[in-house]
Amino acid sequence: IFMIIAKKLGWEKKAGEKHTDTLLRSLVLQNLGLYGDENTIERARIIFSDFIEKEISIDPDIRGAVYILAGRYGGKKEYQKFIEMYKKETLQEKKNRIANALASFKDEILLQKTLLFALSEDVRSQDSIGIISAVWRNPFGRDVAWSFVKDNWKTFLDRYGSGGMFLPHLLENAGVFSDKEKAKDIEMFFKTNPAPGAERTISQSLEKILSNELFKRRILLELPKFLKNI
Repeated sequence: IFMIIAKKLGWEKKAGEKHTDTLLRSLVLQNLGLYGDENTIERARIIFSDFIEKEISIDPDIRGAVYILAGRYGGKKEYQKFIEMYKKETLQEKKNRIANALASFKDEILLQKTLLFALSEDVRSQDSIGIISAVWRNPFGRDVAWSFVKDNWKTFLDRYGSGGMFLPHLLENAGVFSDKEKAKDIEMFFKTNPAPGAERTISQSLEKILSNELFKRRILLELPKFLKNI
């Protein structure tokens, strides 16, 4: 269905098009690329390459999608460019868009760098959690992010342990897992490491992980039957 909508909307804004079509274009192109459509990926990479090498501006309406796809299917060159862009940018909305791109890579080494960057002096303390959360939501970054959180838990406590929503916002991302062994790991970690104000969030995340695992089992059980009936 993404392919059908993308063909209808195209990459460029049409005269007199509805505002909803403008918003939908970016969403559809991003998802189509993340699902592996080669034409969409290649077009996004060309647009980003023209931007960094020829200084050809990117239409603001598709900039977020282009950034995400340039990150997901890019490497060290694209990563370094995003870092430079983040440091130079002054508008927070644009910084957030670049941060999402930094969190979208497949390479675990680059994602580890993004996590370290999130805690650096180049990122405001109130923005660090958002970047780390974005890596955690990335299917290629889940394990990297959780290991990073455990290894740096004292830093998180020093920064955010006095209350507020920062720790709960961070730890709600633990619910992306679908493995009961991971749930045990998370549960055991927080038995000996306090998370002030995030106890309920941890409990909810553990419940979600177990629910995800049951859903995954059911899908794997029913999928062969479904395929036979196609």
